[in-house]
Amino acid sequence: MIPLLILVHAGIGLLAVVSSAVETPQRGRVMEGLAVTGGGAGLLLFFASPFVDDSWRTLDLNPSGTRIAGIAVAAAWIVVAVAERSRGGGRWEIVATTGVASTALCMFALNDWAIPALLFAAIASLAVSMSGVRQGTASGAISVAIAFVASSIIWETIETQQWELATPVSGARLWLAVAGAVAFSVAAVVSESSDRPAPLTPLALGLAFATLGSIARAAGPIVALPILAVALIAVIRTLTKETVAQRVVMVWAVALTVGLAALSGNLYVTTRSAIAGILAATAVRLWPLSLGRAQIERGILVAFVAVTAGFNAIAAAATYSFDRSTAIERVFDAAPWAAVSALLPVVLAGGVVLGATVGRNPEPEDYTRSGVLGSWSLVILSVAIGVVPYVGDARSGLAGPMLYVVAVVAGAAAARYASALGAATDVPATDSRFVDVPLRSVWPRPMALGAGALGAITAIGTLAATYHGLRLGFL
Repeated sequence: MIPLLILVHAGIGLLAVVSSAVETPQRGRVMEGLAVTGGGAGLLLFFASPFVDDSWRTLDLNPSGTRIAGIAVAAAWIVVAVAERSRGGGRWEIVATTGVASTALCMFALNDWAIPALLFAAIASLAVSMSGVRQGTASGAISVAIAFVASSIIWETIETQQWELATPVSGARLWLAVAGAVAFSVAAVVSESSDRPAPLTPLALGLAFATLGSIARAAGPIVALPILAVALIAVIRTLTKETVAQRVVMVWAVALTVGLAALSGNLYVTTRSAIAGILAATAVRLWPLSLGRAQIERGILVAFVAVTAGFNAIAAAATYSFDRSTAIERVFDAAPWAAVSALLPVVLAGGVVLGATVGRNPEPEDYTRSGVLGSWSLVILSVAIGVVPYVGDARSGLAGPMLYVVAVVAGAAAARYASALGAATDVPATDSRFVDVPLRSVWPRPMALGAGALGAITAIGTLAATYHGLRLGFL
């Protein structure tokens, strides 16, 4: 059952390619139907995760990896379905690349062996970089990310002479893996916005969280603190400006959840962070198609309030960091954990204030029905997952009961703050301040460069690892 839910996405991509050869006025409907099918398969994979504990070929069908891959794939297909319904055009190439990227992402997130994991990470990265409406800076960031991840896997394999994928890798290889995860998340943020959202954001974040849940697991507070600081800067930037920028809100959602995932070695924290980050970032990506509607829904998702999966991640991370800070005897070693414990309530309160600001942001009435429904579906998913915090591998005590009290106080303060704000006198007539201006690529011919880099890294790494395997008599 689970292997079928993984491979079906590649089959959908193949159907999209075949259908492109047939000229029909209903192609848009066909692409929309394929996207809906892919989204359903992704959700089935996610909700089947508590019942999987098996292996299939090189895959270890563990609940954590299944959840991360499933929610990323489902969110990507939601974006594709909404874009096709709202803008039409029958973009078969987007459906095809999303299908390939989805299957490859699942294979990478669940793989138990180094070389297959490397190959599927490279395939997923290439397909993700091609899934954008316009390839630009995000393609370069993905190329950098896969270079770091591949270097970490290859170095670890050759150094330890072990073919099983290390989770996590050790020494300097861990920092390379963390850098790769961060680069994937940067690609999700800087992906170019337009009136047709692309699935690059949830898929790139899926790669980031899959990396943080495997080879880059438990990077620790030294990595988490600066990333969480970036999230707080995004909150301050939004509250001190008169306008709400889409990309700044995206930075907040991605930086907070990536920081939480990097902090803890507990897969429950990583998984909940992945769910919250992917759903919130996807809602922000659908923002241009729901202007004037679904504002409260977006506010709930980016605020990470107590009824959502994001709050579970913050609560579990706070408990984890507090336990570590009190269990370590040396003050120097415990200080970073204590700093994280002190920072997380501030982050939570800032998120609630940011959510209130986003929810009451004056916007022009320029929305599509599918864009609004897509935003609602993301909220429903987050709440449905958030109200069941003990599903799967959660341990007792991780809910962080005291943080629920903090959430109530922060929510009351945010409501009081929001009611005191003056409403904008003029509602903007265009959506230019909400849809970010595309970033100019700093790489000439970014797709050619990205494809060349991915191909070279994969080929060299595979040859090097295979050579050492033959020399050691493993193959």
